[in-house]
Amino acid sequence: MLASVQWGLLPGFTVIGIALGGIYALAAIGLVLIYRVSGVLNFAQGAVSMFSAFVAYQVSIVMGAPALVGLLAAIGTGGALGYIIERFTIRPLAGRSALNKMVVTIGWLLVLQTAAGLIWKDTAYHAAVRLVRPSGFTFPGTSVVVGWDQLTTVVVALGLAFGTAAVLRWTTFGTSMRAVADDPDAARLWGINVNRVMAVSWIAGSAMGAIAGVLITPSINFDPISLTIVVIDAFTAALIGRLTSLPWTVVGAFFLGLAETYPRIFSSNAGAGHAVTFALVLLTLAILFRPGARLRQRITAGRDYMPVPATGNAPLRRLVVGTALGLGILVPLLLSGYYQYLAADALIVGLIVLSLVVLTGLVGQISFCQYSFAAIGAFTVGSLVGGHHWNFWPALALGVVASIGVGVLVGIPALRLSGLFLGILTIAVALFFDNFLLAPGTWDSFSGGISSWTVGRPSFLGVSLNGGYAFYLFALGVFGVAVLAVWNLSRSKTGRVLRAIRNSEIAAATSGVNVTAWKLVAFGISAGLAGLAGGLLAPLIGSVSAGAYSFQQSLTVVAIAIVVGVRSVAAAAVGGIFLIFGPELLTHTPVSTLWFPLIVGAILIVQVILTPQGVVVDWQERLRKRFPPGPRFPGGSEAPTRVLEIELPEREVVNV
Repeated sequence: MLASVQWGLLPGFTVIGIALGGIYALAAIGLVLIYRVSGVLNFAQGAVSMFSAFVAYQVSIVMGAPALVGLLAAIGTGGALGYIIERFTIRPLAGRSALNKMVVTIGWLLVLQTAAGLIWKDTAYHAAVRLVRPSGFTFPGTSVVVGWDQLTTVVVALGLAFGTAAVLRWTTFGTSMRAVADDPDAARLWGINVNRVMAVSWIAGSAMGAIAGVLITPSINFDPISLTIVVIDAFTAALIGRLTSLPWTVVGAFFLGLAETYPRIFSSNAGAGHAVTFALVLLTLAILFRPGARLRQRITAGRDYMPVPATGNAPLRRLVVGTALGLGILVPLLLSGYYQYLAADALIVGLIVLSLVVLTGLVGQISFCQYSFAAIGAFTVGSLVGGHHWNFWPALALGVVASIGVGVLVGIPALRLSGLFLGILTIAVALFFDNFLLAPGTWDSFSGGISSWTVGRPSFLGVSLNGGYAFYLFALGVFGVAVLAVWNLSRSKTGRVLRAIRNSEIAAATSGVNVTAWKLVAFGISAGLAGLAGGLLAPLIGSVSAGAYSFQQSLTVVAIAIVVGVRSVAAAAVGGIFLIFGPELLTHTPVSTLWFPLIVGAILIVQVILTPQGVVVDWQERLRKRFPPGPRFPGGSEAPTRVLEIELPEREVVNV
């Protein structure tokens, strides 16, 4: 095997890896600076870098200005975006959890990525912004050619890293930054303008990301999605530096660049480097981040997404559910086959939203890889039905079981991680699926390679589901059973156990709860629901292809779930309808469907600031106030004394 390795490529790939590491270092330094001072993990860093790079493209390529002028325009744009994000969307969330602030940056990611696509088009045919000539020199003693652009990247990365470290250590403002990072309240007592320090950190960090975005344009497909995702890889370097150490972040960035490049010596699969990156993320999180240090984050995240009952008024609840079910059966009967298809699609996508209700609403865990779980169900069905001619139903059952297994595997690191760091891990999982597992050439017998699996619609209890309305009714039945199961779960003893884990893992463990087992159960249930959705999407669409289960899809469904209210099972229906019929409504307006992610991102930003519990939950609370439940005691009399109810996970409710 070693004989087939192309060792002659090692010097050249070393140069490429070091240059790529320089790009990661620039982006990661900005991430670390923002997180260190403000405590916010900026998921929009890649989008800011991308948008700023496109501004440089507009100035230098389209308008014909010198490349240096384009770089300055990009730096100014990055700094301005950093200030706008911090001043108008992060600062109003003072006192809220880090998870809430992270969600806002996801909204900005969607807004900036969509805006760049609308302005400069979602194609890879944009000319790169070259600050120096691509030619170079031969490294002394070797035959390796080092490009001037590669050397510039490394020099700029090291210069900014050492310069930032020097500012933090030896300047008065750097001392203020370190003071704000350690304890903002104490810094205020010492007369430090905390808001100004945080604004400067966001401006500087975003400007560094802009430089990284411009420097990387000659090396990748220059389009909004690719450029955004490449900069997201810098999270790994930031993690190696524990999000606080600039020297270790730079070391981690160069190590990451080499780790992504060297696998190409051993494998022709272009995604092999991404598999190594995923392994590095997993290893770094497991080794460097201890569970005890994140206890406060876990408790806060749990309170942010505490589930609520639909209403305490049981007759009203039955009326609302019955009316919704009746309309759900009758209205699609009057629609065309196309809209029946969309309605079935909305219900199936609603299962993915429901999977987040279980994971985030009940357990307080965040996940950005739900469409990866759905992909397991979809491609299991596709490969078995389309490739091996299985019957649909056993293939679907196996797909759900496989999704549960993958969910449990992803949940194992969650025993140590939560909040922001679990979010990073699930992003790594999603990108691992996109760039390696489902990429052509890795596992073609599962993914289908460059082709799509074809799956026909089955029969159910002797009734053919080929008709649009028949398949819709089947999807409605599956969705209704799943919602009822999750609703009963949330009200059961198991639901109380999961809420106890969400509120305090230590307290739950002290009460005798097996925290490890129950968290893995929650991840398994959530992944199983997503896998069921993926398996049902296969016959609905008629084919299975990797593009329908990308990280971008996972990001959008998380945003919509939070907008509608991940604390309520009713959000599953509303979220599915919004996700499928939202773009459809835009086709009947002068606005293109391409605007939909931008609209979702903007709504997400505003909603988190104004109504963090979500739209559906807000409606339910208003409804509960308008129609309060009846008296708890016969005859309408109140209890003679106040009763304090204490929930014990392993016992019934005890009155004291």
